[in-house]
Amino acid sequence: HPSQLYEALFEGLILFLILLWATHRAKLGNRRGVIAGIFVMFYGVFRIAIETVRQPDAGLENLPLGLTMGMYLSIPMVLGGAFLIWRGMKEPIPAAQPAG
Repeated sequence: HPSQLYEALFEGLILFLILLWATHRAKLGNRRGVIAGIFVMFYGVFRIAIETVRQPDAGLENLPLGLTMGMYLSIPMVLGGAFLIWRGMKEPIPAAQPAG
């Protein structure tokens, strides 16, 4: 499989479109940490998905649970991103500061 093309599509274009939607349509840009959380979480999710079709790294084929090193490194990203989203969504929206 051409994993580099999958990475460009999912970790580039689709992730960009998700962030664009989150900031402009869903208006999540004013919630502290939510956009960063969305980026980190979806990057990890897409990375795990792409790792299923990617050629394993030499010497790292026999890791526990049949997961690749990329999957193991992406799991904390998904969890950390979800935490940032959760924390940002539970805080009240900051009030706009008066100009001047």
